[in-house]
Amino acid sequence: MDTLVVVLVVGAAVAFVAIKAVKAARTVARGEAPACCGGRSEERRVGKECRSRG
Repeated sequence: MDTLVVVLVVGAAVAFVAIKAVKAARTVARGEAPACCGGRSEERRVGKECRSRG
């Protein structure tokens, strides 16, 4: 029974990683920055710079 639990947990982890990879690939295909690359934080940084200059 323990082997079955390990197999199920590992399978779930592999599926999770695969889903994340597919979502990241779709994001890149749309021309957006993936969440791991900090796309939103870059927008926030630029916004702060613009506000500080104005």
